[in-house]
Amino acid sequence: GLVAGQTVKANEEVTGWLVTTMWKTQYVKEKQRADELEKLLHSEVADYNSLVDKMKVVND
Repeated sequence: GLVAGQTVKANEEVTGWLVTTMWKTQYVKEKQRADELEKLLHSEVADYNSLVDKMKVVND
């Protein structure tokens, strides 16, 4: 009766908390990875631009 109902409710709360925590952790990881990729992309673009500038100097 009452105790079983409370146990189920407690289990649901724990499960909900776990799911939420896992989701948040996953989100943070994905966000960090996206930020790292963005930084990498910016540095790649910067490298490319400097390479293009060097080639322009050589061609002039």
